[in-house]
Amino acid sequence: MSRYKNKPSFAPQFARNYSSSDTDNDQSYCPTPKRISTMSSTNTSPSPSHAAKTEKSTDDLFQILITIKDNQESMRKSLEQRMTNLEKNFTREIKENMDKLKSEMTLEFAQVDNKIKELETKMKDVEFKLTQNVNIENSGNSVHPKLVFKNVQPIDNESEESLKVYANGLLRALELDFDVLKVERITAHLNRTAASPNQRPKPLIVSFADETQRTNVLRNKRKLKNNENFSNIYRARSL
Repeated sequence: MSRYKNKPSFAPQFARNYSSSDTDNDQSYCPTPKRISTMSSTNTSPSPSHAAKTEKSTDDLFQILITIKDNQESMRKSLEQRMTNLEKNFTREIKENMDKLKSEMTLEFAQVDNKIKELETKMKDVEFKLTQNVNIENSGNSVHPKLVFKNVQPIDNESEESLKVYANGLLRALELDFDVLKVERITAHLNRTAASPNQRPKPLIVSFADETQRTNVLRNKRKLKNNENFSNIYRARSL
């Protein structure tokens, strides 16, 4: 049984569009659909302008990298130069300060050396003077042998020459033929005691040229007892 009660007729329509010759072999013609292109309308191959832009962009990037590298190298050299300059400056300043300190210390040491030399000179002078004083004192007191004679009455003239004449007379009483070298009366300022009018006469200090003369006097001192002019005189063991 037919789906359609009234089956539509397509013949007239197709008859208007197609000739009878087209439908001879196929009674029911189905129109052939147009081929739909699946390709994109945009061409995928790069255009020359796009390739040029890409190449230029790469060149720019490469140039930027080169510039960065050059800047880094320049900065590195600059830092190295600054460090070198700082080292040189520090070295120069340290050397200048060390030289200045060395000069100051050298000057101070020279001043100290001069003061030390001055003190040494002063000490030598003092030592020399002390030595001279000791020598003078020794020459006056200890160089020539001495004997002390007590109970020698004062004579009219107490000069050194008069005392020498008296001492030489004493030696003649001892039968000795040499003369004394020096004679002096011990006074109050020599024995450091106060003089008194009632005390005994001060002793005589008689100096001889050498020890031999002094020894000869000691050997013959007993002869004084037999001489009336010198019988009361005796040799003192000490002042």
